[in-house]
Amino acid sequence: MKKLFDAFTGYKTPILSAITVASLLGGSSGIFSSYKPIMTDVAKSSSLLFYLPFSVGDSVSINNTQGRVSKVNLQYVTLENKSVTTYIPTHLVYGSIIKIFK
Repeated sequence: MKKLFDAFTGYKTPILSAITVASLLGGSSGIFSSYKPIMTDVAKSSSLLFYLPFSVGDSVSINNTQGRVSKVNLQYVTLENKSVTTYIPTHLVYGSIIKIFK
């Protein structure tokens, strides 16, 4: 390594600066890419809450699970029927077929 730096005697600082900047940029892109699934789920959940096709009290079927909507928040859509309470993650509801019974 010393021989490598000796070959670039007058250029040590710019080379080290370039290596440092490249390392920081590479590391930060890795950090941001690890948050991508989380940010995607939050975007889907927020979009569903904004364009909510059903409301609390409606009788619906989501992902072949039927029940009456008792609660909707950023994390879950809660369906209740006679014997079971089902919590469906809101980001999964986003791309699902939703049936609303009248």
